[in-house]
Amino acid sequence: MKNNKFLIINADDLGMSSEFNQAICCLMTQGIVSSTSLMANGRAYEEAIRNIRELNLKDIGVHLTLTCDGFENKNKITYSSVTHSSSLEDKDGVLYCSQHDFAGNASDEDIVNEIYSQIMKIKDDGIEFTHIDNHMYSVIHYLGFRGYKCFYKTLHRLKINRKIGFRHALRKYDIDGVRSVYPGRKIQPYAWAMNLFFHLRCPDYVFTIPYASPRSESVEQKCDLLNTLFSNIKSGVSELHVHPAVFSEELRKRNPTWKDRVNEYEALKCYSKELLMDKYGITLISYADML
Repeated sequence: MKNNKFLIINADDLGMSSEFNQAICCLMTQGIVSSTSLMANGRAYEEAIRNIRELNLKDIGVHLTLTCDGFENKNKITYSSVTHSSSLEDKDGVLYCSQHDFAGNASDEDIVNEIYSQIMKIKDDGIEFTHIDNHMYSVIHYLGFRGYKCFYKTLHRLKINRKIGFRHALRKYDIDGVRSVYPGRKIQPYAWAMNLFFHLRCPDYVFTIPYASPRSESVEQKCDLLNTLFSNIKSGVSELHVHPAVFSEELRKRNPTWKDRVNEYEALKCYSKELLMDKYGITLISYADML
């Protein structure tokens, strides 16, 4: 894979709400989204499981969710921990919305138990997950070495005896207008050794489209950013994680970034894996293709 351009387009937040489930299932069926990540504690988790079975969707990952979205919105979608651990939740029994509050209150033991429980819940529901990533980067990579140690400690407890994908960028590469997600050089020697030990397969580069940006306020602008990304992909394996949703009045009321998500959904519908190959020389793959 080193001499060619390979791209994983992963849709995060499957199970967050019906609007997310509908958009992700549509894009996966269309073939432009190559994998998705499932929230074990999402409001629409059971619906997502039904969708996966009914549509026979493959390439499902675990979207570890230990924080809510940090929106200043009283009606926003919130989640609780699977373990209902006191150090992970606020006085209302809801996950912290601030990464700072999460870092300051969560104990390492509760983090490990929650990661373990979320993965096991998805596994017990019959999903042979292909990869693992983290909502809002709350543990990986916001907590730095502490977060990675909690994650690897959980993998040791799980005793997974097969290769899985892991959202950890091996290199940093900046593309104008696109967010590069990179944990920093200091963590790399430790992560490299642990990823090798646990048979984790990581992309070379990781990107996402920023929200609340004046450069991505319309479907056309989203398409421009996607074109910029696709035109500048390097040889190797890149991952773009997206957050599409279909429009509803409920989504408008509960998610201040609804327009970004809906525009992202509409923009992605303009593409296909054939277009990626013909126009940009990119082969669309999933995490399963790396294993």
